[in-house]
Amino acid sequence: MKKLSLLALVAAIGAASGAEAFGRIENPLYRPDAGKLYSITEGYRTNYDWGNDLVIGQTIGYGITNKFSVYGGLDWMRWSSSGDSDSDLNNWNLGVSYRYMSGKTIGDVYGGITRGINDFSDTDRWTVGTNIGVVRKDITVAVKGELNFENGDEPDSTILGVVGAYQFNRSWAGSAALDYVMLSGSDNDNQMWLKLEAYYALKGNSSIAMFMHRELDEGDDRFGVRYGVQF
Repeated sequence: MKKLSLLALVAAIGAASGAEAFGRIENPLYRPDAGKLYSITEGYRTNYDWGNDLVIGQTIGYGITNKFSVYGGLDWMRWSSSGDSDSDLNNWNLGVSYRYMSGKTIGDVYGGITRGINDFSDTDRWTVGTNIGVVRKDITVAVKGELNFENGDEPDSTILGVVGAYQFNRSWAGSAALDYVMLSGSDNDNQMWLKLEAYYALKGNSSIAMFMHRELDEGDDRFGVRYGVQF
């Protein structure tokens, strides 16, 4: 199975209306308010068939307008495979996003570059994608599409997904998603990822999330926590 770059499988759709606070914090592609910064710090442990990773990532975004934002981040990785282990900065990324909201309809259009900066991940990946969904009371349902390019004009991976989010009360929300990842090349098997996340709103326009992502065929998984704040 081909290993995808760390952020290739990571995308979320933020909720609006009753779940607006979670949309602001939990979606890395969500635009902050104009003139505001947001920070997302994430740590997770992976369990793949080729080895294990411990990953810590930091993303900072800035709202140019109430709809358009830019963001950038760094990932640090400690990996272990076949008895060997190492740690290093893994990659940096830069991107832009545009958030659309109209009535009960929400959506994102985003794009960016991720550059590997060590021997384990030393390629550039260009990403473009979109999310679009609808909100009804405390429920949000959305679909997504994403293309990732590493080796030329044809995409190395195409991701199609669906996600549902529910706002339980003013403090708690949860989401469940399925992502179907189509990998290029005859030696690569397509993947189906299940993503479960729970969010808790903290004071000061911030929240914390706990998540579990699992590849349903190979059994690869990822467990972690994420903290976000706008200021």
